[in-house]
Amino acid sequence: MRIAVACDGLEVATYFVQSTNYMCYTVDRGIIVDSRNMPAFDQPLDKFIELMKSIQMDTLIVGRIEYDMATAFCHNGIEIVAGAEGRALDVVRSYVSNTLSGISEPCLVGDVD
Repeated sequence: MRIAVACDGLEVATYFVQSTNYMCYTVDRGIIVDSRNMPAFDQPLDKFIELMKSIQMDTLIVGRIEYDMATAFCHNGIEIVAGAEGRALDVVRSYVSNTLSGISEPCLVGDVD
């Protein structure tokens, strides 16, 4: 599983569109086995989604995101988890262990109208 977190430094960015970077984690059998920092590129949403797909991201964790943007990710097979806050690594650990609270899933992969 690969998880990206929209960040401002090492913290979850309050708003997806204001992210300065993305912390990208690889999880194998519930253990984080790799992490990388990817700078945020100023590019259209569709190009960013293609980038996420090309590096095989399964999930994008964000603070806040517009519903239409979240839906675009979901239509492309990337789950969106919104409402996260705090350090990216802590958020991912909580997500992997199913203890992340205060979050919502504005749309799930496969939840297309």
